[in-house]
Amino acid sequence: MAFDKAYLDGLLKNRKRGIFASRPFLGLADDQRVVLKDVFPGSSVVISSPVDVFDSWPAIVLEGPEFQINFLRKQLSPIVKNSASEESGFWSNILQTSAEKIEMFFNYGRYPWERLLLIEDVFRRDAMLCADLKLEKSSKIEVVYNNKQVLATSVVLPKEVANGNVELPRIAFLQ
Repeated sequence: MAFDKAYLDGLLKNRKRGIFASRPFLGLADDQRVVLKDVFPGSSVVISSPVDVFDSWPAIVLEGPEFQINFLRKQLSPIVKNSASEESGFWSNILQTSAEKIEMFFNYGRYPWERLLLIEDVFRRDAMLCADLKLEKSSKIEVVYNNKQVLATSVVLPKEVANGNVELPRIAFLQ
């Protein structure tokens, strides 16, 4: 992935941390976020991450249709404390905070470019290896800072990892 670490770190150099820490991360509605789109075949589920790092904020938020979020909650549970990417840290918790939202917590670094790596590489690697989820071969990633897009590019799956076999359901079944 081609992005400028110094540029992203520079965006936050003069930030006032207390302003952001006192509020929750708003996912796709947040004015400072990293977003990964077109992650799962046939799904509108979008993954977002805050640009800044606060212990009370989730590492990533998955938002989408309730039936797919319910499916993902169950399917992703095995990656908690069983990350394939242990050299980068580990997933410490997964919470379904609403019918259409999952928050996942991961211990890791403190730099904006590490958010990109978390979504683009670590999450997708763990989703394939630990949860056997099938992912799109290419996804779109963007960084939004102060409601302005500062990075947008496509990212492919890691070549050394086989894609998973489990696809998200495409329609909701009544129970």
